[in-house]
Amino acid sequence: MFTTIKNTNSNLPLIIDIPHSGRIYPSDFKYCCDLRSLQLTEDRYADILFEGLYKHSHTTIIEQSPRTFIDINRDNYNLEEKKGLRLITLDGKKIYATIPDRFEYYRRVKNNYYPYIMGVKKAINKCVKKYGMAIHLNLHTFPTTRIDKYSKNRETIPNQIYLGDTFGTTANPLLCKFIKNNFDANNLSVEINDLFPTGHLIKELSTPQGKINSIIIEVRRDTYLDEDYYICGKKLAESQKIISTSIISAINQFIDSEFV
Repeated sequence: MFTTIKNTNSNLPLIIDIPHSGRIYPSDFKYCCDLRSLQLTEDRYADILFEGLYKHSHTTIIEQSPRTFIDINRDNYNLEEKKGLRLITLDGKKIYATIPDRFEYYRRVKNNYYPYIMGVKKAINKCVKKYGMAIHLNLHTFPTTRIDKYSKNRETIPNQIYLGDTFGTTANPLLCKFIKNNFDANNLSVEINDLFPTGHLIKELSTPQGKINSIIIEVRRDTYLDEDYYICGKKLAESQKIISTSIISAINQFIDSEFV
């Protein structure tokens, strides 16, 4: 279940997909934890954070079901492995009293994963046909803190933004470089191919030696949200503007560099 936003006035070869911001919980989703724990596992309001990009993109695709129901950004082809079936929330709560069987998992893959990934592929192909190339942004947010695997203490994740191009194999490295430079100019701390170097969708959809450049962008949630209550406030509007203007400027720089 996803939303598609098409922009016939766009002049950029830009495709956006946001797989983890879904917050419409299906009535047949039989979870045993509290709803708050499921919401903590969403890329909360990522679709709102990146809203400023939609008017520039050829097509934007946003998953509406939560990632705890089916994770779109996982390899879901092997039904036995159930890679897209999350069992634990980000705050450590068990999601199911009884784990869904292979048939239920297949139903979710069939109804959610396949339509979504085919929708993104179709949008990319149309973009390539129209512009001769496509820039695909796979957009996410991440929690501000994590448990250190050695000390077991909760620590703040150091950078506000992480960019990934699978170490230069899913996109021309210049794309991430231009985006990082623009974020740096706005005093945002950024790393490339560090904590989130890749993801299933960018590996599945890219052809960097050809016409499709796919990257992942992750934004730390305290950059735009009050994480204690998941409230959208003043920080959100400020972050929206900085992020959208930085990315669009970088894409224009990248396109110019491609045709020099």
